[in-house]
Amino acid sequence: MGTKMPKLIIIVGPTASDKSKLGTKLARKFNGELISADSRKIYKEVKIGTHTPRGNWTLVNDDLRFISDGMIWHLIDFLETNKTYTVSEYQELFYKTVNDIYNRQKITRKRKVPVPIVVGGTGLYINAIKENYIIPKLKPDIELRTKIENEIKINGLEKTYNRLLSLDQHAKTVVDSRNPRRVIRALEVCLKTGQPFTSQRQKGKCLFKTLQIGIYMERCELDKLINKRVDEMIQNGFVDEVKILISKLSEAATQKSSDYIFSLPILTSLGYREIISYISGEKSLDETVELIKISTRQYARRQMTWFKKDKTIKWVKNYTECEKLVKDFLKI
Repeated sequence: MGTKMPKLIIIVGPTASDKSKLGTKLARKFNGELISADSRKIYKEVKIGTHTPRGNWTLVNDDLRFISDGMIWHLIDFLETNKTYTVSEYQELFYKTVNDIYNRQKITRKRKVPVPIVVGGTGLYINAIKENYIIPKLKPDIELRTKIENEIKINGLEKTYNRLLSLDQHAKTVVDSRNPRRVIRALEVCLKTGQPFTSQRQKGKCLFKTLQIGIYMERCELDKLINKRVDEMIQNGFVDEVKILISKLSEAATQKSSDYIFSLPILTSLGYREIISYISGEKSLDETVELIKISTRQYARRQMTWFKKDKTIKWVKNYTECEKLVKDFLKI
């Protein structure tokens, strides 16, 4: 990335806090290109449940780009839904993307240097790029993951988390005990490598000069936005999106068991797992909608708990405060 450390703006905040809207406004103002840091927006064919910005893949100077509201997005809508994706894979593609942004500007010789603006709520993705984590490049073992997931169904998540801590006592500082995906991944790494998960995730040399901005909202205001978003998801056809997705995954995985299909990351995602319970007849639609709202509010709380640990985040309540921070940052 050259001798001069590139600048990076990161927008974080809980789900439903309009991070994408704020990022888009900043991109338009400061010649930015948006990079998603969301572990579910990477998937194709799932727009409603992942709240992926509406847009299209378009040729821009002979390059295929995802364009939404006139702005370029990266690391969005590119992965098949039957695939898994590790943090190290995201990190590697992120660095390549930032290089491409700067190199493209050098080739076209534009005077105004572009600003990569990262938008997302997946804290681990953001920390991996901001702190340049050195992460073991271990491919997911679906068979092992399915086995661990079955153990969670039988014995509960707490017992599996305690199993992780017996192998890596420091995991409690970086792995959320209430996040099954993180617990499963950390335990998978321990079992496959024979080494503690945390001993393999070290920080490297920082590659960017970073401004990290957090969107602050009162809890009652955020809860209203979450409830409204969930209602809109249902109205926009979320149930049909999940039905179509299950059908496509089943057709493409004729040799795989249903346990394998329903253990895929996208189908264990917030909202999707609740809709699956509705489709299978376990819950009514009203019960399902309320459950999604409750789960989403709980997830937003966990996101805020994660982000509040980072004292470098500058919290803002509106766009005006955000724009001033960015202006000052870009003058440095």
